[in-house]
Amino acid sequence: MYDICQEAKYHLSIPQRSVEREVTFCVRGVISPLLANVYLHAFDTAWRAGGLERRWQARLIRYADDFVVCCRAQAAQVQAVVADQLQALGLTLNGAKTRTLDARQQAFTFLGFTVRVVRSKRTGRLFPLIRPSAAARQRLRDRVKALTGRDHLALPTPTLITAVNRVVRGWAGYFHFQHCTRDFSALRWFIEERVRTYLRRKHRYRTRAYQAVPYTVLYGRVGLYRLPTRAPWTPPTHAVW
Repeated sequence: MYDICQEAKYHLSIPQRSVEREVTFCVRGVISPLLANVYLHAFDTAWRAGGLERRWQARLIRYADDFVVCCRAQAAQVQAVVADQLQALGLTLNGAKTRTLDARQQAFTFLGFTVRVVRSKRTGRLFPLIRPSAAARQRLRDRVKALTGRDHLALPTPTLITAVNRVVRGWAGYFHFQHCTRDFSALRWFIEERVRTYLRRKHRYRTRAYQAVPYTVLYGRVGLYRLPTRAPWTPPTHAVW
């Protein structure tokens, strides 16, 4: 993670004249990730085609202006190499956001996922445990809780369910990856209970929520999106590997 200067100058070659244009952009702006990808393409090329990945046995994983470098050893030396490569592009590592750690002892969060290297109880081999971060899970809970609060009881049920489904489906579309089964199961239970509580309050049911709104009604007539609980084992599309 590093700081990108907010003003970048480039030259455009136009027949019979040369025009210099200055592009000013806001960090975290809509176009900022695109410009980061264009500017850091040289960094990606140097790391892979230049042989740095093979020489240091270090895998670069980058998305826009966020990246991690996974290596087997010599982490301090690899960080120095990264700093040198970025300095050649006029960039510097952000010291407040850059750290070196042993993933077997500490977890780290990247693009909303928490990653830690653990040992499999079944095979005894080490593997990267990748799951939605606690902050990401809490954001979904907070959003669903806000949508199903008392202040939305006047909304038509189909309108409310559509809003909940949109939030949950979008969140799941990003985080439904690898070791998410336990977290998704807990979140599905939470969403079911929030929607049941909302319907019980709205229709003033005297019975318990699960009796008034069983699963068949919740996912049938009500039309709630069923959050998947089985993790898919497909290659990720979130970052450049």
